[in-house]
Amino acid sequence: MNMLRRRVRVVLVGLFGGELKLNLVTFPTRTYRLIGSYIGTLNDFRVFVSLAKKVIIKPVISNRFKLDESTKALQILKDNKIIEEV
Repeated sequence: MNMLRRRVRVVLVGLFGGELKLNLVTFPTRTYRLIGSYIGTLNDFRVFVSLAKKVIIKPVISNRFKLDESTKALQILKDNKIIEEV
């Protein structure tokens, strides 16, 4: 959260994941807006892809999987191990 600029809107999208620990003291001073969504619409997806193409948002690629490994990838995501700690 410290990497984000002031007055930013943070949208958490998806059903899988772990926990998010936040320092709530910074929310009022940096005027963050935190929004959660279990799923998004097709239009939301198009907007996210457009933002990624314009490099407004940068994807984090921690692992690559072949198509036949999709079940394994989902399990790793469910287990909150998809992004390795740096």
